[in-house]
Amino acid sequence: MRIRDFPKFGSAPAGLRYRDLFEADAEAGQEKLRSAVEWGLYRKHCAGRGSGSLLNLKPACSEGFFQGAGQSLKITSYPGVSDPLGWLRSLPADSFDAIFGLDFLGSVADTGASIRELGRSLKSGGVLLLNFFSADHFALADSLPASGNRLSVRDRAAMPAQAITPAGVGELATAGGLAVTGIIPYSSFYGNSLWLELMESRFRWERILDWLSSDARLFDFALFLEESIIANLASDCAPRFAAVLEKCGEGR
Repeated sequence: MRIRDFPKFGSAPAGLRYRDLFEADAEAGQEKLRSAVEWGLYRKHCAGRGSGSLLNLKPACSEGFFQGAGQSLKITSYPGVSDPLGWLRSLPADSFDAIFGLDFLGSVADTGASIRELGRSLKSGGVLLLNFFSADHFALADSLPASGNRLSVRDRAAMPAQAITPAGVGELATAGGLAVTGIIPYSSFYGNSLWLELMESRFRWERILDWLSSDARLFDFALFLEESIIANLASDCAPRFAAVLEKCGEGR
């Protein structure tokens, strides 16, 4: 149910707050934007690698998500097992030209071991795309003077303990025989601690996000900001960053 489904303000069903409706619509807009940003990351950093052997670690992404890049792909998808690290260890070595691993590391207990196994399964010159919560971003937000809009208990609970810095990712990559070739901050429009700290009203911001799912021009502008501005800033500007890791060939 969406707030714009009601013909007049004040006609919402009893017991349903308008704030709840705005938040639901805002989440839909954010998911639409996030999907577009992640598609752009795949297209820029993974599409066109080698013969097109891809390991997809995000079950929510259908094969159509990847085939849209105009590439004929041989796709192996993560089946969502109870022991993801054990499943990674069963993968053959030197098998994939690219690995799309956004959101995967949140399901594993040992990030370092998982990255090592993913690196083992990559072909020489292959690329691994992962994402992380930015420890730099949350540290910067926590350093600001307290305000009435400090992150809610709900948001605090959602922050994973494995937030990390780009330097930390570099150490994990090196241990896995990989090199970091790109750090791309993103998701500045949702979960951004700095904006929540500095804005006068969080509710007003959620009302703006509410329109991302239906206003094409606003959505295009937000996507432009994410891909052309936020992606080129430091990792403390956004709550997430993508990391592009490459398996270097011999002699490189």
